[in-house]
Amino acid sequence: MNNLKQILIIGFLISGSNYVCAQGQLSREKKEVAVKNTIQKSKLKTKSKTKNSLSTLQSVDISQLMLKAKKEEGKGNYSAAANLYREAADCGNADAQYKLGNMYFDGEGVAQDFQKAANWYMKSAEQECSDAQNMIGIMYECGYGVPQNFEEAVNWYKKSAENGNIRGEFNLGLMYYNGLGVNQDYEEAARLYFKVAEKGYSDVYPILAIMYKEGIGVIKYDYEFKKWYDKITEPSENNNQNLPKNYPSAVRWYRILAEGGDAGMQNLFGWINYHVYKDLNEAAKWLLKAAEQGHVGSQYGIGWMYYNGEGVSKDLELSAIWCLKAAKQGHVSSQHNIGSMYYNGEGVPKDLKRAAEWFLKAAEQGYAFSQRMAGYMYYHG
Repeated sequence: MNNLKQILIIGFLISGSNYVCAQGQLSREKKEVAVKNTIQKSKLKTKSKTKNSLSTLQSVDISQLMLKAKKEEGKGNYSAAANLYREAADCGNADAQYKLGNMYFDGEGVAQDFQKAANWYMKSAEQECSDAQNMIGIMYECGYGVPQNFEEAVNWYKKSAENGNIRGEFNLGLMYYNGLGVNQDYEEAARLYFKVAEKGYSDVYPILAIMYKEGIGVIKYDYEFKKWYDKITEPSENNNQNLPKNYPSAVRWYRILAEGGDAGMQNLFGWINYHVYKDLNEAAKWLLKAAEQGHVGSQYGIGWMYYNGEGVSKDLELSAIWCLKAAKQGHVSSQHNIGSMYYNGEGVPKDLKRAAEWFLKAAEQGYAFSQRMAGYMYYHG
């Protein structure tokens, strides 16, 4: 109403004025143009105010939608929550887009649909939501809703990690550990693992325990192995055994990827069962799966288990077969072990010449026991 009054007053003043230009009195046409321009300016101001009011109202509405959605989700009313998240997501809210992606991923309140999950995660990730960036990385790594692409997975994990997301840092470490989408780099994996461990992310504890036990990316150190092992185990109230504190949480993704045929994760899952959870049958099962895919660490591991009869029946011939496969790929411990088997005639015919050859190969890589054995054999001819 005030704007309308302003327009009428301005119009009256202009139409009733007798001011004179350099060329004389304003023509009727010029008066009309002036009035129209004044009215248009007033309309634009009114429109701008209305737009700003609507924007504020929309922000309030989205905030209320998100609050209601989270309440419904907390009560287990997933269908109602999904509808509310969708309203907010359609307005471009990144958090709602991520939440809706989760619901499609888990099949809560909606039919499970990885493609729709990926779609909503991507919308949120493009707005720099670090949780969504991590989830898009998982989708690309596993081939959920998108074609499997390890390079794209690494790209999104890096974005998530750069935004300070602890899961993104952890998953990026896994990619470096397994050499997926990047060159395998155990030291870089260890750096990322230490970073998330300092933040209290317990999923990394089993991996750090394995790395110190086996000397992967770090100096082999039993004290550090025990330190990380102690973080993930606690005395049982019912017996004297050590039981895992958070087995389902710590190994959820390891197992999913292992079951999907990822040799690196099969190897990791096998060693976690061997060293941390003391389940030798599970350890042998997963190490054998990875070994059959050519994973050198698993070939060494299953060879060792056949040698000792751990999780499998003792079989020196099978032990020698797997040990030799790993040795040919340059695995230094396996080179020493197959040298010892040839030296003692265990699982293979005794052959001192071949024993010396394998001891020498391991010795050249700095393996102290092989250096001693090679020196001993040269000395005694």
